[in-house]
Amino acid sequence: MSVRAGGIGMGALLWAAALTGCSSVTAEGHIVDGLTGEPIPGPYRIKARSTSRDVALTCQLFDTEVGADGAFKLEQLCSGTSYQLSTDRDDLWLVEIDTIPEGGFGQPTDLTAWRVPKGSGVYKLSGGELTMLRTASNVEQDTIFGTDQTVRLPDTLPEKVDRIDTGDYLVLVGKATIEEMKLVPLVPSGPRKFGTAEEPYARNEPWWYLGTKFTDDTTFERVEARPDASKVVDKSKDDRAGRFIAGGALPAGRYALLKDDDKRMFLLDFGAAPAEAPVPAPAPAPAEP
Repeated sequence: MSVRAGGIGMGALLWAAALTGCSSVTAEGHIVDGLTGEPIPGPYRIKARSTSRDVALTCQLFDTEVGADGAFKLEQLCSGTSYQLSTDRDDLWLVEIDTIPEGGFGQPTDLTAWRVPKGSGVYKLSGGELTMLRTASNVEQDTIFGTDQTVRLPDTLPEKVDRIDTGDYLVLVGKATIEEMKLVPLVPSGPRKFGTAEEPYARNEPWWYLGTKFTDDTTFERVEARPDASKVVDKSKDDRAGRFIAGGALPAGRYALLKDDDKRMFLLDFGAAPAEAPVPAPAPAPAEP
């Protein structure tokens, strides 16, 4: 310590001031789910990291365990800095309030967390459990008979697909996922003829087609999935983004989720279970002349 005549050196004064700034601030409240408003129970930890490098090392980082009721209490924070908040769970994202201001909140304050993992992906959120979905089928394409139009379809229909029921959410994670992935209705149809007059072929069993409703082999209507905007929640901050599509956002039925140029698709049921799925059709065979 440097000491000058008549008093303490400047370095010592700054060190002492930093120490006196600590142990004076408490931040407490609950971690609550952004969709339900209900507490997200622990155990997990919430962390507070100082936004300033000018405070003492003892003021830089604090953490505490979140209780079974979602409650947290960060004590002995320093008054000379604000704190960036995070949790040790990859799937909990603090958006609306993610910083303790200098001097604290001044009163118990709940923190809203959203179930948006880091990175990108497609998930189902049900009963508080977040599970990653898997692609279910390859994408095939047929030429609609007598036209220059094509129709996409799944090459197989699994016996079971994920269902987004009332109270569940389809969760799209990542800006590219949200911008590029599209929900498309799967529309059932009876046997259909495809191809050209010179090279026709048939699907001789019922099948489901993406966004296309057939009246007959050459007459069709394109249909779209239009989620109810009031049942879709978007969250975005910095380089992180999430979209929550409620189970009631779309009419009950089966849907595909994919990008325009994807070779694989997700298959999902929204709402009530659909009618019995058509069995896989045999390989296309030349149509009878």
